[in-house]
Amino acid sequence: MYRKILTSIVLTSLFLTNLAHAIDATIINKNLEQEKIEIIKIDQKKIYLADSKLKILSTDSVYQITINNKQNHSRQPFRESKFFLADGQIISGAIIKSINDGQEIIIKNQIIGQVKISLENISKIITNPNAKQIKIKDDDQIQLRNGQILVGFVNQITNATIEIQIENVKKPTLIQLSNVKSIVLANPVSQKKDGNHMVTLDDNQKIKIKSIAFIKNQWQLYPALLPSKKISLSQFKVAKINLYTKNTSLIPLTRLNRSKVKALPVLGLKNKSKTFGLNLELHAPYAVTYEIPDGAKQFVANINLKDFNHIGAKWANCVFKILVNDKVIQTIHFDQKNHHKYINIPLKNALTMTLQIQPANNGPIMDKIIIKQPMILFKKVNNQ
Repeated sequence: MYRKILTSIVLTSLFLTNLAHAIDATIINKNLEQEKIEIIKIDQKKIYLADSKLKILSTDSVYQITINNKQNHSRQPFRESKFFLADGQIISGAIIKSINDGQEIIIKNQIIGQVKISLENISKIITNPNAKQIKIKDDDQIQLRNGQILVGFVNQITNATIEIQIENVKKPTLIQLSNVKSIVLANPVSQKKDGNHMVTLDDNQKIKIKSIAFIKNQWQLYPALLPSKKISLSQFKVAKINLYTKNTSLIPLTRLNRSKVKALPVLGLKNKSKTFGLNLELHAPYAVTYEIPDGAKQFVANINLKDFNHIGAKWANCVFKILVNDKVIQTIHFDQKNHHKYINIPLKNALTMTLQIQPANNGPIMDKIIIKQPMILFKKVNNQ
């Protein structure tokens, strides 16, 4: 009996001690269900929760961890270039120098340090916050400050210049980096799994991590670009973690190809439905159709009526439908009282998925929804 009492006292003491270091988080588990938890520790394959019974989750049972950060981070000013890598990483920094005849560059990142990256592993470089979106094509593209876009093959990049071979131009063209807004290389982003976790920081950098731990308010990360280096970050620096799973992947819907878009005017004005980051904002009447690749299993997302606390939201009244292969799978009615829905629907044998929003009553002015981070669960197919 005394042993039981002593064990209980030790567990309670340990729980209260660790509770001071707990972080609020929301996870997506293997059933694609959302669950709010408090994490006191992550160590290799285990997630320790702030539970009186010291509940432990396996990292293999969790797809994603989103940190519910209560601190207000103001939007960071654009100070450094952003490097979008072909493996999905997004790193801020400056080019220190180039090596191997300009085929590799050394980037200095404030968190990782100096890393070497091959041009073959870069999809895009943004050097100016006003750069326009340019799609990756078969040729490299350079967007200049005056708006001109040069198309050809980038021979080399240094910390001061870019050399591009433009079609039907005999000699390569040398451009000062200070005159460039963005560089888009013909290296599409790959979804190939490599055994690493993807960590999103509070400034939207995305860094692949080989090993991750959370101990006493500190994140301990080993970046894939420098696997022998340990990085320590405060608990508020990490915003989200996508954990590696062997045979499945959560892929953002916004990365898939759209085959059809139907955006009707709103009272004669242009429909302002848009994609921003990994999110969608849809304004009725609107419909968009995505092509669904092989291996898709389920579709999940959080959907909120936009500005549901606004005084005008009492006029919001719309119907949102999800169609798979042109067949309605789910219908949701949104208004000021019913302003949130978490969806989780099967996508077995899906070829297309359509998201459709239509006004119901009161007109379309306030009929807007935000689809937060819509994801599709894919199962590994044909050794992909």
